Amino acid sequence: MVWGFRVAVRRENAASEFWLWGSLLFAYDLGAVALTFSYPFFMSQMGMEFWLLNAAFFSAYWNRNAAVHAHRR
Repeated sequence: MVWGFRVAVRRENAASEFWLWGSLLFAYDLGAVALTFSYPFFMSQMGMEFWLLNAAFFSAYWNRNAAVHAHRR
């Protein structure tokens, strides 16, 4: 959740939309944390979606950064 927030507030490149996706992921993660107090969130399909969305966003962000930094060299 902290990582999604950091991506959301860091607007590195105007052409990059990762800040928008980071803010959406942060909101989703915050809702997931709130649901854990009334529902076994991580023991359901929604928990699997949580991990899938976080992993996909993390992978896309780091792969894009690796490609950008490799291109600068």
